[in-house]
Amino acid sequence: MGRLAPKASFYVSGGVLVAAAWLTMGTAQGGSGFVLRSQSATTLGSAQAGMTAGAEDVTSMIFNPAALARGSGFEGAVVGTGIFTSATFSQSSAATIFGTPITGSNGGNDGTQVLIPSLYFSVDLPAGFRAGLAVTSLYGLGSYWADGWVGRYHALNSQLVTQDFVLALSYEIMPSLSLGVGIDVEYAQIKSTSAIDFGTIDTALSGGLLGGIPGRSDGLARSKADSVAVGFLLGVLYEPVPGTQVGIGFRSGMSQNSSGTTTFEPGGATGAAYAASGVFIPTGVTTKLNLPAAASIGVSQRLDDNWTVMADLQWMGWNTFRSLQATFANPLQPPSLTVYDWHDSVFVAVGTKYRFRDDMTIRFGVAYDQSPARSSTRTPAIPDSDSVWTSIGFQYKPSETLKFDLAIGHIFVTSAPIALAATSQGNAFRGSLSGTVGGGSVSYIAGQVSFRY
Repeated sequence: MGRLAPKASFYVSGGVLVAAAWLTMGTAQGGSGFVLRSQSATTLGSAQAGMTAGAEDVTSMIFNPAALARGSGFEGAVVGTGIFTSATFSQSSAATIFGTPITGSNGGNDGTQVLIPSLYFSVDLPAGFRAGLAVTSLYGLGSYWADGWVGRYHALNSQLVTQDFVLALSYEIMPSLSLGVGIDVEYAQIKSTSAIDFGTIDTALSGGLLGGIPGRSDGLARSKADSVAVGFLLGVLYEPVPGTQVGIGFRSGMSQNSSGTTTFEPGGATGAAYAASGVFIPTGVTTKLNLPAAASIGVSQRLDDNWTVMADLQWMGWNTFRSLQATFANPLQPPSLTVYDWHDSVFVAVGTKYRFRDDMTIRFGVAYDQSPARSSTRTPAIPDSDSVWTSIGFQYKPSETLKFDLAIGHIFVTSAPIALAATSQGNAFRGSLSGTVGGGSVSYIAGQVSFRY
């Protein structure tokens, strides 16, 4: 068995590992890769229209730190967003690299339900400066496919959660122009589980001498890793004429260099025999995830005392997300490369708000969210596709120091093909997988309490 170990380590790194299964936002919110857009109930009420130029409360700082300058005194906000997702896999077909059919279910409903909190504070500083602190999440959620489904070698359960601590500073150059900067300290935690096809590995390495049957001698790989990265934010807010606001926001890319552990469950005699040779044993793992830069421009136009219209355009630089490479502390397991080859994407939102009473405002919005995923490399761990947003929001402001926001929305996620070939890089021992991810939808409800002293 000792002589098989180096070769076996190559196959497992190509077929199992964390890099393919740890990212999950595709089924969490539709479009935009695995970005969360849950930081403000105010902007969610108009499908994010107004996020860059609206500057309505302290939550705007996460989109444009220059918006802090429009506040005064001590401000705060507490936001809670519930997200409910649904997606199914159909017309499935899967096979090992030898052509052996991989049997199993279609995976059930790859849905999640999660509550995402956010917290904001801001204060005045001397000489026209204001400072703000945001504690929120910019990326996250999860993907959960049923045990024994046909795509189990590509992904079973995956989770990505980030916690972002943003400290921002704004400066009012003149009443119509303000600038803002911020720093984002982001903690990321990743968990994943995927199946191992010991039958195919054994057939390739020993001709099946250890009794492995392709597609029927399964084990499991479980991984957990975390890391901290630092990025920055920039913003400009300009009011060329009363009632017209133009905002520009920029968020830098970040590299999360995560480290953690990978453990294996042999699942039977074949996997146990390989583990005895020094592979498929607990080991440290490191990997690097390049998160995208984002740039947005927005306009808010007041039409009269009651009506305001808003529009936003955001670009996300997902072209940096070409691949993920996992490196293992066990020297018998060389690095694993998984190709994603994503492209840049855009998010476009338009909306309106109507103040029908001095203390009550209603909002409406629609948006188009482009997916950065390509059909040839879309995986069940991140089955992201284009989506269309619709939303409505309601605001009650009983006083100048207190307001409540409620937003309800639905995101229609388009069906998308998965067409992974066993001969593609990294898939030799995951096998092929084809089918359609459909039935995709996301619903959200967000509540927010904002106050000022």
